[in-house]
Parts: sequence; C-alpha cells; structure tokens
Amino acid sequence: MKDLEFNKQNSIDSLVSKLGLPSNNYYGDHWESEVCDHKRTREWLCDYQRSDLNDEERYFLMLIIIESMDDAIKYDSVTNQEVLTLKRLLKENYTLHSHVLDDFANWEETDLENLLPISPLIREIILEVKDGPEC
Repeated sequence: MKDLEFNKQNSIDSLVSKLGLPSNNYYGDHWESEVCDHKRTREWLCDYQRSDLNDEERYFLMLIIIESMDDAIKYDSVTNQEVLTLKRLLKENYTLHSHVLDDFANWEETDLENLLPISPLIREIILEVKDGPEC
C-alpha cells in the first residue's frame, strides 16, 4: 500500500510528539500495527479532530484508529459511540482515506469469516458514501 505522497517519518514523529505515541523508531510499512491499542480508540478518535493536526498526521492517525478499532471489535470492546464517530469521520474525510478503506474492506474476499473484524464496517461506510443517504 502506498501512503499517497506523505512524508511518513515526519508525520509519525509529529504524532509521537503531539499525542504521546510510543516511539520505537519503527517506520516500516505497518507502524500503525505496532502502536495500535484498542483501549485508546476513543482517545484517538478525539485526537483526530484536533485543530493542530494536518492532513498527513490525520491520515496516519486514522490508520492507528482503524487498527485499534479492528482489535476492539475482535475483543468485543467497541462502543456504539466509537463506531458512530468513526463512521462520521471517515465520511467527512473520505477522499483522504479512500484507498486505505478499500484495502481494509477487502472486496476480493467473499467469505465473511475470512475478513478482518472491521471489514464489514468499512464496507458499510464505503457503500454509504458511494450510494448516498438512504431515504
């Protein structure tokens, strides 16, 4: 997955500084998997809305949020409010996150048991954005 044209290292350094994320000097392809924490999902959903974050920082923070939410769903610790907030944020910022959402949706997989726990929710969000509101 290509992370648009963002400077990943600078964005991660900034998020570590602004949000107190763990710094382990890991800037690989799956940094978000290293720092995700389903117990901090609500906190990071709030952080995403901070006015001092730029689009690059929001992009990488959303990767952490999605990974954390995936774990929260897996551990059955996600709240309805967290789901509603994630849906709203992704719809409002769909252009920024659209290609990442397609990856998490895993459209090629037809057996629902083989999907990530978050994949059905991501699919729902994409379909709602593309189809518009239900009447």
